[in-house]
Amino acid sequence: MIPTDIIELLEKALEEKIGKFEIQQDDGKGSGQSYLGDMLFLTLKNKNEKLNVVVKQASSTVSENTKEFMSSSYLNEIYFYTKLVPNYIEFQKSFPKSQRFDNIPKCLAASTEKGNEKLVLENLLVDNYEMYPRNIPVTDEMYQEIFKVYGKYHGLSLAFKKYQPEKFSELASCFSSHFKKFLDHGILKKAIIVTCCEVQKHLEAIGEKELGRKFEKYVLNGPKLFSDCLLYRSPFSVIIHGDSWISNLMFKFNKSKKIEDIKMIDFQMVICGSPVLDLTYILYSRASAPTLDKLDHFLAIYYNSVKNNLEQYDCDIGELFSFEDLKQEWKEHHAFGFLMSLVISFDGSIENEV
Repeated sequence: MIPTDIIELLEKALEEKIGKFEIQQDDGKGSGQSYLGDMLFLTLKNKNEKLNVVVKQASSTVSENTKEFMSSSYLNEIYFYTKLVPNYIEFQKSFPKSQRFDNIPKCLAASTEKGNEKLVLENLLVDNYEMYPRNIPVTDEMYQEIFKVYGKYHGLSLAFKKYQPEKFSELASCFSSHFKKFLDHGILKKAIIVTCCEVQKHLEAIGEKELGRKFEKYVLNGPKLFSDCLLYRSPFSVIIHGDSWISNLMFKFNKSKKIEDIKMIDFQMVICGSPVLDLTYILYSRASAPTLDKLDHFLAIYYNSVKNNLEQYDCDIGELFSFEDLKQEWKEHHAFGFLMSLVISFDGSIENEV
């Protein structure tokens, strides 16, 4: 039995009464729970149409001290889909020849009711999008396509900021920094400290004295380095995904197993910040050692993607963001992705990572 509040939200998405549709609940191909709530996979069909959706909703079973954080996280994602994305769409319409950014699922409806926040999104699984295994390093070919997508996403943000700076600032100010909340609450601070101590012990055990010496700054000051990245603002700030590791991307492959498309999902941690926060997290969290040695190669791919997208909006990337600026950003703000990657690797949930 589908709850009444979900029925009402589906009717909003369909713009008609649900009684005309047959509703089937699916298993989501094994996906039933999200980290910050529950997911319900539904198929709605009548004689004329068929709609496959996923309803994301704040879990009703969480503890009282978690409810406020969950509510705020869902409001972040709802704001992304219902406020930021429509502004991006209208902006792109003013450049008819530009290629629309469509690397996110369509949002059909949303509810901001306190403690009962929900989103109705298109179900990407039925269109053969899939998650990448969490315990397998991402290939160079995949990283090339991933960095191109982030280049499109950040490029659109830079162009929007150039033409509509006041609107950009207004929209950016409405996102909550949930990583900062994690730090302030003490959960993430403790995780960073414990993880860095474990890494230091590991380096000592294998005789990596020089590497251990270089790592000392993270042991002594990890939470502060992480926090500084979150507080960063500069001319290069964009609306970033925030939680950009491999589990928040979905891939569609062709018959030759080549990537046909990529969708970014789960925008609950969206903030305004350095583009390298997204890039460092996605690279450090799943790259092999040989891939990490090719950093400049992947930065060049990303930069060219940003450049190509800015050109669609009559923007000169040299006036907004140089390649040297990008490399400097990486040097100054890599701690975010580096530390997050260590935390998720040492949390015990992913095998064979240490």
